[in-house]
Amino acid sequence: MVLTLRYNLKPKQMKTYHFSFIVLLVILSSCKDNIPKQKELAIESRISLMKQQIDSTKQETLKIESKTRVNSLKADQILGVWEVRSDHNMGIYEIEKHKDTYRGKIHYYNDGTNEYLGNNDTSDYFLSDLVYEDGIYHNGELFMPDGTNYKVRMRLKTNEELELKMNVGVEPYTEIWKRQNNN
Repeated sequence: MVLTLRYNLKPKQMKTYHFSFIVLLVILSSCKDNIPKQKELAIESRISLMKQQIDSTKQETLKIESKTRVNSLKADQILGVWEVRSDHNMGIYEIEKHKDTYRGKIHYYNDGTNEYLGNNDTSDYFLSDLVYEDGIYHNGELFMPDGTNYKVRMRLKTNEELELKMNVGVEPYTEIWKRQNNN
């Protein structure tokens, strides 16, 4: 019998393998009384090795789960209500978590030509698909009132300032959003 462990498993898969190892250990342990001494020693050695592999798999699973929780906590720092005042527009936006990404909805927007007061429904979403990785929110898409859309990147400069970057045509554009406190 050959047993191979794979270390590039997802946590749920590791738990499945962990359960399978335990079942195998119970089966091997229960039938060892009917096996000659040499084979019993080999089985004992194999059981010991399997227990070490299970412990190692448990430790790897805990590391992955811990890292996932830490990254999720860091990523969630973007959540909240933000105010933007620039030469081009003024707005109050809210960043929400949506499945494994982040999206933004409008509470208020005014660019001097268009004014919009959010309805708190799906028509308020103007920013979608932001993915957090290494301190940057990327792959986001921002939809403007005139129907154009832009790929955006965001990063927290501080806990109170969020920087949005995108290209408008060939020109780079940056906005700073300020966190709104709920006082």
